[in-house]
Amino acid sequence: MDKFLFLVFGTLDILVVLSLIFKIFRWPFFSYIKECLLIAFVCSIESFIMRTILHLPEWDMLGQFVILMLSLRYIIKVNYYHSLTLSIIGTLAYTEAVIIMFKFLDFAGIVTEEVAAQATGLSIFTLQFTGECTGALIAFLIYKFNLGFSYVAVPPHERTRRLSKREKITSTFHFLAVILLTSYMFWVINFGGPGFNVVLVGLLTLGALLYLAYKEEYRI
Repeated sequence: MDKFLFLVFGTLDILVVLSLIFKIFRWPFFSYIKECLLIAFVCSIESFIMRTILHLPEWDMLGQFVILMLSLRYIIKVNYYHSLTLSIIGTLAYTEAVIIMFKFLDFAGIVTEEVAAQATGLSIFTLQFTGECTGALIAFLIYKFNLGFSYVAVPPHERTRRLSKREKITSTFHFLAVILLTSYMFWVINFGGPGFNVVLVGLLTLGALLYLAYKEEYRI
């Protein structure tokens, strides 16, 4: 039963990430629901293997991020530059929502710092469920109030494109954000509470990424 719930919640995690990506960039989520379900399930399998078979939870987020970025490129047909942009913004947005919920649940005594290293159990499933609800609510509010950006066209995109000078600079910042994001599990698992505090730095990174998207939207 725990393995089944692991796959279900793991799939829902990535579906929420994808919904955030689609709503932040004003794409029709349900037009791509089959593709999104496939991507989410593959990510869930990767997470199951890394956490329960290989016992390498520190590498779970990196694996999921790579799968997500490549899936956006080859399944959704997003070009390389924007697949990186969308992946990092969507994943960061969802991760920060989960971390905020962890802080609340930890304060309420419902979960503990050890939850990050767990693959199954009531604590991790509770954290995932509350994080998913929070992420889904954020995606709905973005849609409801017509927020987000429209400078990234609905796929399929052209296979290749020349990057502008601004996009090359932005790409450098994106790669730094990827390093921060994919090291989250290392900080959380190895440093507990202080590690969660380090992860909150991601809020600043997310804010910077959204500001860069704002500049791109309005060509400031």
